[in-house]
Amino acid sequence: MGAIFRREFKSYMTNMYGIVFVFFILVFAGVFFFMYNLMYMIPQFEYSMIDIQMILIIAVPVLAMRSMAEDRHNGTDRFLLSLPLKMSGIVMGKYFAMLAVFALPVAVMCTFPLILSLFGEVYFLTTYSSIFAFFLLGAFLLAICMYISSLTDNQIIAAVLGVTVILVLYFSDFIAYLIPSSSLASYISFLVIEVIIAAIAFAVSKNINVTLIVAAILIIPTSLCYIFLSSSFEGLFAKAVAFISPFTRFNYFTYGIFDLSSIIYFLSVTAFFIFLTVQSLDKKRWG
Repeated sequence: MGAIFRREFKSYMTNMYGIVFVFFILVFAGVFFFMYNLMYMIPQFEYSMIDIQMILIIAVPVLAMRSMAEDRHNGTDRFLLSLPLKMSGIVMGKYFAMLAVFALPVAVMCTFPLILSLFGEVYFLTTYSSIFAFFLLGAFLLAICMYISSLTDNQIIAAVLGVTVILVLYFSDFIAYLIPSSSLASYISFLVIEVIIAAIAFAVSKNINVTLIVAAILIIPTSLCYIFLSSSFEGLFAKAVAFISPFTRFNYFTYGIFDLSSIIYFLSVTAFFIFLTVQSLDKKRWG
């Protein structure tokens, strides 16, 4: 894993991907820091981070798009897959390289509250909790985009799909707000999501039996619950969206709430998508 990490990190920092990524985040973070904190002498950097998180919608997919897709496009994935290494080691090496690049601007941002402390009282616990949550949010999104990159050999497609997924996550609360809170509306919304998941399962497995099993596991229990407990579906979809939205969970920290369940959620979903990436590449190795 160490060799893969060094190879990938060096590649990011010498091919301008990493440098542009770090520069892009720091420029926008600096702009919001100046506008919200320095210009008006507001010592709460966590308020600026509410807007800084939007940078990740573009920055993360651009960084992650080459993580797997470039190797497939250049044919170097055959070399990696032939190495006597566990697939988890290859994936983790690539992932930690991206995480190290992301950690660079986050480390610089850690100095911003110290600067603000010169102008007024800073609630360091809330501010640094927000920065920590921002790092976890980035790690969460990087894992998702890395998995997307493992599904295609086209970096542009990987980036576009990554931006699309993150945009859906970012606006999920607004989308859920547009859906009526009735039980039927929630039920239909869940069915649509479950059909999409089944379609993704087919795209990954190319196996209709696996797709049907996934669809049955999701749709049958949902339908039975709606038939016998329809009243419990009222407003349930909006609550579910709020639960899974990483941006909503990040905002808890900026409001001064140290939410341990959100930390567990970020880490669990990150691990899940790393696992999916390992399975995706393992399938290519033996396929």
